Amino acid sequence: MIASLMKRGKAVNSFRLFSRRYRDGFQFQYKAFKSVADWTVMLYLIIPSLVIGTMIYRSWWIDIPDWVEQVPFELFYLIPFLYILTGYFRTCLLEADQVFLVKHQRLFLGVKKWGIFSTYAGTFLLTFAVGGLLAPFWLNHYSISVFAFVVYMVFLLSSKWSHMAVKGALAGKKKSWKRTGLFLLAIVVQLQLWGIAYRLMAAGLDVILLLVNIGLIFFSLVLNRKRIFSENSMKRNLHIEGNLKMKWISLILLFSQHVEKQPVSSERSKPLLFPKSQRIFKRQTPTFGYLELFTKVLIRNFTYSATYTQSIGVLSFSQIVLPALWLKLGAAALVALSIFAWNEWIWEKLVTKHPIGSKYSEKAEFIKVQSITRALAFIPYFAILAISMLHYFGVF
Repeated sequence: MIASLMKRGKAVNSFRLFSRRYRDGFQFQYKAFKSVADWTVMLYLIIPSLVIGTMIYRSWWIDIPDWVEQVPFELFYLIPFLYILTGYFRTCLLEADQVFLVKHQRLFLGVKKWGIFSTYAGTFLLTFAVGGLLAPFWLNHYSISVFAFVVYMVFLLSSKWSHMAVKGALAGKKKSWKRTGLFLLAIVVQLQLWGIAYRLMAAGLDVILLLVNIGLIFFSLVLNRKRIFSENSMKRNLHIEGNLKMKWISLILLFSQHVEKQPVSSERSKPLLFPKSQRIFKRQTPTFGYLELFTKVLIRNFTYSATYTQSIGVLSFSQIVLPALWLKLGAAALVALSIFAWNEWIWEKLVTKHPIGSKYSEKAEFIKVQSITRALAFIPYFAILAISMLHYFGVF
């Protein structure tokens, strides 16, 4: 890329090089998005959704919807916490930079600086959009002052910047219990900060919260400065750039049913749990063998367990937030279908559509185990639904 710019007679500087890479990255993501969102999807799904969404958003400023009456302020305060857990600071580096760009330190550091600063700017705009969605509820329904809301949005932005900086510092570490523990510790620390911020807002100490925000911003700048000038951060930066570049393609492949997917490589040579593949059940029968297979795959593969956890989480959230009985039951019915499909999906992966396991798909033991795992999966579902119904009818 540097050579192509020099051939055109253009002066090569870090901003021009960064701009070229940023534009190429945007075009790559646009082509990936366009591969699934053709003109029919745009015409019949995306554009109508934008129009309807705009009308609904406008109605929030005029008249707050009834379902908001059932939502406590604490929940609205905490929901954006999920937003801060996503994203990384970019450096816009490429694999070839390990050979060519490192020889030009001024360009090399300049590209990384512009990449970090562009992430700051992009996150600021995205947080501004999130604030726009929250504003009608905070200002109209909960009667929060404009200054307090602005302070909260600054806290949301500074919290996201600090967490993204911590994630960037940990991204290059080898997968281990220590790295996982540090990630979890970072989330716990952020939750504690959010609790402190809530108490400061409740006490009207917005000025002190502003000082906390300044501290978080300064913390993110310190970590990012180390990342820019560190001589050992190339592998970490390339790993982050690769993940960000493939995020749309990975999402498309995730929902593609008939596309062969490349298995995700792991740095561990042994599974984290049951490394010696010891038996869980003492009885050695076909039924217990299928159950052991299902249990180990569910524990070892986060994709399978995360899908089920998300379904249960959606059920819990819907039972808390939705006010009307028909809405609660409707959401519960949709979650029930998703759990049923989840159970069938896992067994398809393990047995039904497996090249070797497919010959066992008609066995009576296999059909029996499918029913057992389906029933076990619905135990938390019915427990949450029963608690919700008892609470709705005033039993407790």
